[in-house]
Amino acid sequence: MNPFSGLRQNLSSASLSKKITEVWNLLNETAILVNRTAVGGRYAGRLAVLRAQLQKAPANPNVIKEVYTGITGLRQNLRLSGYDLSMGKYALIFDGFRNDDSLGSGFRRVVVFIGTERFYFRTGDDNHLVLAAALENQLAKNPRLESILEIHSLWFQRTKTSFTLSGSATETAEDYQKLKERGEADSLLFLSRLKGLY
Repeated sequence: MNPFSGLRQNLSSASLSKKITEVWNLLNETAILVNRTAVGGRYAGRLAVLRAQLQKAPANPNVIKEVYTGITGLRQNLRLSGYDLSMGKYALIFDGFRNDDSLGSGFRRVVVFIGTERFYFRTGDDNHLVLAAALENQLAKNPRLESILEIHSLWFQRTKTSFTLSGSATETAEDYQKLKERGEADSLLFLSRLKGLY
């Protein structure tokens, strides 16, 4: 449930100071999310204008409502661009290479096929080569499959606050570096495409 959904109703239904705090929190959270995208520059000016509006008239209900509408519109644009804002709570961590001992510390095997629009992945107890072959067979049945740009054999661990990816013995250092650069260039989009990976 969206904790800010109450703002869509009349501001007089709750204390103004609480609404001001909620809008400031939403604005700050949105600014952090935007900074984790490759399209942040597109929204930086708009966020600065919204922040200035709030600073200039922080107790004006009309301004609060206008700023809230602006923030939610911006967030909707991010969603339409493929960003899953719920993934913003995770730190994306690239942590070198691991081996089978990683199973004892909570890591799991995953093979990730990176397409032009989506990531496809498969986890399991089999080795990475078997997982890759199974995923390739699965995807071969899709007649409208997009082009696959990269294939990665990784170890991953997802906690309540972080998403860690490490290379496996099957992953080359060059491929892992390419993956790291892709993730760091737009970490929120990268995480959005891994949302179903547990």
